[in-house]
Amino acid sequence: MHVQSIFTENAKIGVLSEGLSVSLNGARVLNSTRIQISCIPFSTANSLSAKVEPSPKRDWVVQGLDVHICMPFRLPLRAIEDAVEDMIRALKLVSAAKRSILFPDGKENSKKVKSGASSFGSVKFVLRKLTAEIEEEPIQGWLDEHYYLMRNKTCESGVRLKFLDDAISGSVDSNHCSSEGKFIYEGIEVDVHDTAALQRLREEIHKKAFRSYYVACQKKVFAEGSGACAEGFQAGFKPSSRRASLLSLSASELDITLTRINGGATEMVEFIKGVDPVCQEEHIPFSRLYGSDIALLAGSLVIQVRDYTSPLFSATSGKCQGRVVLAQQATCFQPQIHQDVYIGRWHKVKMLRSASGTTPAIKMYSNLPVYFQRGEISFGVGYEPSFADISYAFQVALKRVNLSSRVKSSGAANQPPKKERSLPWWDDIRYYIHGKIVLYFNETKWKILATTNPYEKVDRLQIVSEYMEIQQTDGHVDVSAKEFGMYISSLESMMKNCSLKVPSGVPRPFIYAPLFSLNVIIDWQCESGSPLNHYLHALPIEGEPRKKVYDPFRSTYLSLRWNFSLRPLQVQSDNGTSSPCYANNSMLCGSAFGSCSKIADVDFPTMNLGAHDLAWVFKWWSLNYSPPHKLRSFSRWPRYKIPRAARSGNLSMDKVLVEFFFRVDATPCCIRHATLTEDDPASGLTFKMSSLKYELCYSRGKQKYTFDCKREPLDLVYRGLDLYRPEVYLVRDVNSSSVENVSKLKTTTLPSQGKDKCTMGSFQEKHEDGFLLSSDYFTIRRQAPKADPARLMEWQDAGRNLEITYVRSEFENGSESDHSLSEHSDDDDGFNVVLADNCQRVFVYGLRLLWTIENRDAVWSWVGGISKAFEPPKPSPSRQYAQRKMIEERQNADSSRLAQDATSSTHAGSPSVQHAEALGSTSPLHMKYGMFDDLDKGGNLHFMVNVVKPQFNLHSEDANGRFLLAAASGRVMARSFHSVVHVGKEMLEQALGTSSLHIPEPQPEMTWKKADLSVILKDVQAHVAPTDVDPGAGLQWLPRILGSSEKLKRTGALLERVFMPCQMYFRYTRHKGGTADLKVKPLKELRFNSPNITATMTSRQFQVMLDVLSNLLFARLPKPRKNSLQYPSDDEDVEEEADEVVPDGVEEVELAKINLEQRERERKLLLDDIRSLAGTGDSHIDHLSAEKDNSFWMINSEKASLVEGLKRDLLNLQKSRKFASSALRKALQKAAQLRLMEKEKNKTPSCAMRISMKISKVVWSMLADGNTFAEAEISDMQSFIFEIFAGI
Repeated sequence: MHVQSIFTENAKIGVLSEGLSVSLNGARVLNSTRIQISCIPFSTANSLSAKVEPSPKRDWVVQGLDVHICMPFRLPLRAIEDAVEDMIRALKLVSAAKRSILFPDGKENSKKVKSGASSFGSVKFVLRKLTAEIEEEPIQGWLDEHYYLMRNKTCESGVRLKFLDDAISGSVDSNHCSSEGKFIYEGIEVDVHDTAALQRLREEIHKKAFRSYYVACQKKVFAEGSGACAEGFQAGFKPSSRRASLLSLSASELDITLTRINGGATEMVEFIKGVDPVCQEEHIPFSRLYGSDIALLAGSLVIQVRDYTSPLFSATSGKCQGRVVLAQQATCFQPQIHQDVYIGRWHKVKMLRSASGTTPAIKMYSNLPVYFQRGEISFGVGYEPSFADISYAFQVALKRVNLSSRVKSSGAANQPPKKERSLPWWDDIRYYIHGKIVLYFNETKWKILATTNPYEKVDRLQIVSEYMEIQQTDGHVDVSAKEFGMYISSLESMMKNCSLKVPSGVPRPFIYAPLFSLNVIIDWQCESGSPLNHYLHALPIEGEPRKKVYDPFRSTYLSLRWNFSLRPLQVQSDNGTSSPCYANNSMLCGSAFGSCSKIADVDFPTMNLGAHDLAWVFKWWSLNYSPPHKLRSFSRWPRYKIPRAARSGNLSMDKVLVEFFFRVDATPCCIRHATLTEDDPASGLTFKMSSLKYELCYSRGKQKYTFDCKREPLDLVYRGLDLYRPEVYLVRDVNSSSVENVSKLKTTTLPSQGKDKCTMGSFQEKHEDGFLLSSDYFTIRRQAPKADPARLMEWQDAGRNLEITYVRSEFENGSESDHSLSEHSDDDDGFNVVLADNCQRVFVYGLRLLWTIENRDAVWSWVGGISKAFEPPKPSPSRQYAQRKMIEERQNADSSRLAQDATSSTHAGSPSVQHAEALGSTSPLHMKYGMFDDLDKGGNLHFMVNVVKPQFNLHSEDANGRFLLAAASGRVMARSFHSVVHVGKEMLEQALGTSSLHIPEPQPEMTWKKADLSVILKDVQAHVAPTDVDPGAGLQWLPRILGSSEKLKRTGALLERVFMPCQMYFRYTRHKGGTADLKVKPLKELRFNSPNITATMTSRQFQVMLDVLSNLLFARLPKPRKNSLQYPSDDEDVEEEADEVVPDGVEEVELAKINLEQRERERKLLLDDIRSLAGTGDSHIDHLSAEKDNSFWMINSEKASLVEGLKRDLLNLQKSRKFASSALRKALQKAAQLRLMEKEKNKTPSCAMRISMKISKVVWSMLADGNTFAEAEISDMQSFIFEIFAGI
């Protein structure tokens, strides 16, 4: 301990010291410029008003100006503490032995000293600034710091060398070059053909870069260090003060008061029982108890990892009033071992101590509510190597080490062999930390980086909120926030690779919610069956230690349940209760949530989602969930002077995790489609719903999990999506770029009149602008056989109070059409019935769809963009080209062996193969020996769509009418069949047209596949409504009328019936089969069946129906749009529809793609160089005019001149990229034309199709003035169309 000066008048009252420094083994652990310790008498409330005896208690106050605490590099703190403890214990034993010798009778006249604990009141720490840090390894800090410094200088010198090479090659202005190819540099003539002179110029650039690097190194302020590395190899590296710490904690205006708990040990035990139910149930005794009430005030608190851009945690205006108790479980007498402790040179004390691992640990029980005004938290996968270093620093500091300099075996060398492995860090947290910790923030900001670079400033996911509360208890974490907003940098990350521009305007939130809550339930399981019982050591009543202490507590099972909830603001209703109500004329506002009062401007959860946003989120999640291997496993790799520790043998966290449940509940919810271009047909597409619930479950299956059991991979076993009263609009009149319209959608509700309900559909029946579709209820379910039904049902029942069930209040006694359903149970056929067969079941109730050209283009554009976001990333064109060339070379190398194998094959090289291909599906394999019939049962069911009461409003633009198609129910099923067929000799001979066919002994087999898509519509009826009669009539729907009401007209005022309710059945089948040698062309079948259709149409109705079929349903779809995952640029002229026609492997197209890829990479490198120089450069451009007159201006120019030169190169590169893009477009067009010509020349049919139609009765009547003047009738009509053609 070193003190510069000490001031005191009475040491019992207080001491003031300056320049205090405390060191251990030559390493400084604490230093302070000024610190004062004072003792204040304990004050009472009535001590001045009456004669009260002064209390013996004293309050201690520690005041400091600047206190710095350091954990030196690789200093064994626990070993030092153990050595000091053993020495004190040995001295006590020696003094007791001396005392027994001096006073053998035991009559020592010593005064009894009162215990100081009773006179101890409270301790108060008042510190202006407190800094606690873990010292960084010097070589690590020095290398990191100088790497980034040298990288910047290398980038600058690389740019200068590039410009020098361009000047030498003559690609710049040649006005400064003589006819002999000579330049003037600093008054010296330089010949471009003189290699030595040019090499001197390059060396001048390198020298300038080194001088700049040297000057930057001299400007750094070196850290003083703790002194732990004053000698040896590490002493030669001096990191700067910014890089001296691995982890630092800084607090300002810190005021901490520790007060004794009234009631002593009894009150502490009661407190432990209150926060730990296991202690209450098991009546756990404690041997040692330490505790106090804590009052904390802090101006600011910052936790910084190294010198990363954002702190790990920072907060302002902290306040806390809580209690902390440290307790040690009482246990039985522990096994003892002998230990030798040396005192001085000649004395040795042999004493007993407890064997390692038999003493219960001291655990923390707390109740800490902490308040902050503003908090900021940041994290990224680039932080994980630092966390590994932090873990290693604590491992070294807490490791047991023998520090004896006399005899290395003087320590605890007689330790019994270790029978159990140590606990992993998550079990250590369950073992040591208990109680309740709550964090309150008035404002928060969360930053989760989207790159591996911890110094990233732009590309990140950012969450901002106003009030936030985070509560942690054993097994639970609850988070609630107000004005929750999530922002992503998808647009910035796209623009970073193609432009220097920065997105302008206020960023729109990706997710916005007035009220946000997150509930995480952590369920552990272990061998003991009681994961909450952390009292592992034997109790005193047991009498002997337990054979296994940690193994029964080691976790073998982890189940995580994440429940997200997004809600609107709480509003006051008429009955005085506060309920989450929302306002929307087209949403249910009375029946589901009670009567709502008149509310204006109510915010509700909103999501602004585009294809580029979705792709960015997938990339961000993939990076954080599965980062590069060396980042997450950083501690396992060999490092300099760090011994490879033996693996603990514990299961990793991803193996312990057995179940993961995920639920998002947004009530209500609005999703707006975000576009990159203004001409996107899907611009303004808006989804609104009363409730959205999305559920996911990942599981390893149902089994008993032990430490050594085999664990299946964690797979998705359940997925569910519930949308209550969804509606889709095309909002064209709202400015989508407006921040208010994007971030907060506000609507107004009307007061309810009488018993009328604000039912969905009232808005659409009067207004049709922008309407696309609506539904009462929409669900998606999928469950795998691997799922555990009991656990899944338990999780769903736990969240059942948040689930909105389907209520058939208006339809349970009647129908909305002109007839009643034959079976009322068909409405709910299969609803919420999920079978564990991996089939995706979709249920749609009350679907209303308005299908126009504009809506079709919007849906087509939206689906195309979203589907691209779900596609896996493709390799670059250069990688694809290299892979294809490698495969071709491998095939050429093995061509001789493959040729020999081909000659021994039955059909290889036979001309009858082409004949079989020409026969296609006309062979007897399809006609006579069909493997499937119309009554196929089973198969692999992929998805099923059940629709109840759908209505399709098809708009006819030319005929000024709408064709309304409605049904009572419908079902769409997609199945696939797979079988292996044994092919006989006569079948092959007939199929190949030859009789001299040699068949080997094994009977040949052929795989046969069939894909089947079936559509069943029940009670279908159609109406036609004109749109030029009453423009204000709006959309025409079949009204909802209860079956018990009076017989009223079931159709609207303008609806004209086309055909009566009937059944319709569509089936599309695709057969595909063959072997590698015998290829059979696929057969496509399309079947339509309607046994009881009766249609009556006028010429006007027939015109509308024909126009709908020709110009809407069978009209050609719009061309695919350009890639929605790339930022639009002016030179983008590659058409994607041509790319779909051209197959892979066209040499010219691949070379053109590689050329374009090279230009894009060069552009990215140029943009990175410009940002690097502009970010670290100066702003002086005074020498620009002088530099323009110098041919070698790049050698001594400022950074601003280099940036200007790079920008000129960027413009030229963009022109070159445009030429490459144009060349690619021409190559695609040429390849597409060649592809079409090859198809025309190829006479072999590419596919075959069979269309069958069966109608029992067809009646055609022609009317004039309501009277029939011509009629035709056909009974039992069957039509079969079978064709083989090249394209379909």
